[in-house]
Amino acid sequence: MSELTGIDPTDLARVPDEFWHRLSRIHCAAFSAIGEKGWSAESLRNTATSNGVRVILMEPLRLNSSDEIKAFAVIRIIADEAELITLAVSPTHSGRGVGTSLLQNCLLSAKNAGAESMYLEVRANNRGAVHLYERAGFQHSSLRPLYYQLQDGSRHDAVLMSCRF
Repeated sequence: MSELTGIDPTDLARVPDEFWHRLSRIHCAAFSAIGEKGWSAESLRNTATSNGVRVILMEPLRLNSSDEIKAFAVIRIIADEAELITLAVSPTHSGRGVGTSLLQNCLLSAKNAGAESMYLEVRANNRGAVHLYERAGFQHSSLRPLYYQLQDGSRHDAVLMSCRF
């Protein structure tokens, strides 16, 4: 696991554009497989450079490495609460426990930073993701009706889930 924390928005020069494009390709591939649109490199960079945000990678261990990134997550920690903003596993590594390992690393990172809980939202009919979060101890807390709009125009509910450490 590798973690990028506290990237200063004015110091983006240390994070090469290609890195954000690599993450975007993973995100787009993972989310298009479930009918959703992935994030652009610019969206990822803008989110990742916000206050309290951490990017957690499953390999490589060096930012400038050309090694394959298996998965990544973006979390935000504010005071004693953490939010899982997004988690994406490269389709070539899906179903191999990579997402489970990454999620555990996210929970550990948040806990080590002083968070006492984590929350997230997930499309209600994304059974694989919902199951992943339930196995990690997340519980359903509420529902946002018709929150997600897929590429085909259909709308789906979002489940809000939370986990106390």
